[in-house]
Amino acid sequence: ISRIKIGKDDVIDIHLHNEDEEFKRQTSAAYYWASQMLGDLLCKNVCFNPKTKFKEAQGCYIMTLGIIDECRKMGLGSLLLEQTYIIVRDLYPDCQMAYLHVVDYNTA
Repeated sequence: ISRIKIGKDDVIDIHLHNEDEEFKRQTSAAYYWASQMLGDLLCKNVCFNPKTKFKEAQGCYIMTLGIIDECRKMGLGSLLLEQTYIIVRDLYPDCQMAYLHVVDYNTA
């Protein structure tokens, strides 16, 4: 688990799952994402499996990343992605790409 600061007192946890069985168990849970309120910001856990392979390259899969409507267009999603990439690069230097799961009704 890594923590990043987004404000003076606001911290977001990024949960890393790098064990295949644990990843499968977590992603199969219907209500896996444990959301947390940080002032007006609602972020869901960012989970990925760095062992995932895409066309023979090591990659990570970001299962969910969300910002509530009132806090969009403030760069918070980009901040979460940037911090996730930093963590992945530090822990898994061979990781060459990331895949972000996006729902088809997301218009943001």
